Amino acid sequence: MLAVARRWLSCSVAALRAALEDQQLRRVQLGWACSTAGEFMSIIALGLFAYQAGGATAVGVVAVVQMVPAMLLSPVVGVLGDRFRRELVVIGADALRGTVMGLAAVAAASDAPVATVYVLAAVLALGSHAYYPSQTALVPLLARAADDVTAASAASSLLRNASGLLAPALAGLVLLVGSVTVLFVLSAGLFVLGAVAVAGIGRTDSVRSAPPMARVLDEVASGFRAAARDRGIALVLGLFAAHGVARGAVGVLLVVVPLELLDTGESGVGFMTAAIGFGGLLGAVATAALVGKRTLAGPMAAGLAGTGGALLVAGAVPAAALVVLCMTAVGVGFALVSVVGSTILVRSTRDDVLARVLGVLGTVRAGAMALGSVVAPVLVAVGGPRIALAATGAVLVGVAATARGGVLALDARSQVPEPELRLLRAAPVFAPILPVALERLAARLEPIAVPCGREIVHQGDAGECVYLVAEGRLVVETHGRALEEIGASELFGEMALLRDAPRNATVRAIEDSRVLRLERSEFLAAVTGHPVSSQQASDLVSTRLELRRRILGEG
Repeated sequence: MLAVARRWLSCSVAALRAALEDQQLRRVQLGWACSTAGEFMSIIALGLFAYQAGGATAVGVVAVVQMVPAMLLSPVVGVLGDRFRRELVVIGADALRGTVMGLAAVAAASDAPVATVYVLAAVLALGSHAYYPSQTALVPLLARAADDVTAASAASSLLRNASGLLAPALAGLVLLVGSVTVLFVLSAGLFVLGAVAVAGIGRTDSVRSAPPMARVLDEVASGFRAAARDRGIALVLGLFAAHGVARGAVGVLLVVVPLELLDTGESGVGFMTAAIGFGGLLGAVATAALVGKRTLAGPMAAGLAGTGGALLVAGAVPAAALVVLCMTAVGVGFALVSVVGSTILVRSTRDDVLARVLGVLGTVRAGAMALGSVVAPVLVAVGGPRIALAATGAVLVGVAATARGGVLALDARSQVPEPELRLLRAAPVFAPILPVALERLAARLEPIAVPCGREIVHQGDAGECVYLVAEGRLVVETHGRALEEIGASELFGEMALLRDAPRNATVRAIEDSRVLRLERSEFLAAVTGHPVSSQQASDLVSTRLELRRRILGEG
């Protein structure tokens, strides 16, 4: 057991070191730590403000006030991360949240109407839902290798949950001598520090070209279409929905349980939240051991089941020490689900729609959290806090058991084919593409055997895909004349896709060969989304057109 703990701690330190070695990733992680600390502080401040105004029902109301606008508008703000420089969206979102918390402090100090703070809470939620898709989608643009994304996710979880431990503990200490207004001020300052940290990174437009603008509704719908087309992404979003219901319910119960069940007073709210933060810290250490692993859906489902089990125990035996221990276990489960689920989405989604899919995730989570926030007060009113804890736990355990088959299937397809990945890296058009995007392409390549003498592309046909040669030799011909021979790691069929024109040549195997087929949408999204790769593809087209003119004597 001790050896396992040492290995997990070693993996966690290694992940944190890998994520902090690069200056730009270091700034992103620092901004993330400040922002999450500000978020935890704001959650406690808003929860206590609402409870003082109207009890458990008011806590649920302020949660719904935050979640419903975010649920409706999250896909819209998710578009920002695909249309603009993601670092600018992150900075703007933190600046907005800092301003909102500053205004909330003024409203609380001046005894402004309660509705004023509720409106500010809704704006805060919109800022958060603009922040998270862009912040998550920013990391792969700065990562030097695909495993750096998992390492960065583990480090982010470690920092978030360290913030989840320290910020609530600080809030608990502040509340012993101060007021909720002080928490609003501290939250505002932390959000501003987060914006300042990210402001120091370089421009990301050197590694990413934003796709052409489209109508807003089409932009939003594309995120939902991308999620619906991929059963793996849909499964992960479903697990996140269950996770969101639990988070919404627990957010209410973290206020109700200390005050009504355990009778620990207001400071108990901060310390109980800190227990979840400590558990999240332990969960982050555990997730660091997953760096380099391809099968991640299983740990995500295990996180859900573990969270449910801990809530069932807390409801069954409501002793203060045991409930704190159970909340620590809940924090571990929340960390596993968040880190692993986000990593799967980043690895599975095309970069040109990544922020929008993460916006869809924001809608799913916000809707689920709103549901949990509404149901929890009802369960408390009907059966008390113990029933609310047990019912929430039972839902999570049931979802994890039901999803087992889908989880196994997703893990089975998550293995990255290394030979195909090496071929992509050797092809000049694909070599500059971001490591995470290369892994996605490698998993989507379809191998096709081409016997000697068979045509794989015919002149005049429509271009629906591009091909990469894995083995063998092929000849490119037009009007019966040979233009060139191509072999391993060479691309063909790209011209029809890039120029949106029929095939201008026939490609035939001159020995038994094997080629890898890539769909039009995947190829165009990957190549045109990276400035260097796009230029390489343009140069390849120009070279082949010049060769054609020279051999055929075309003007």
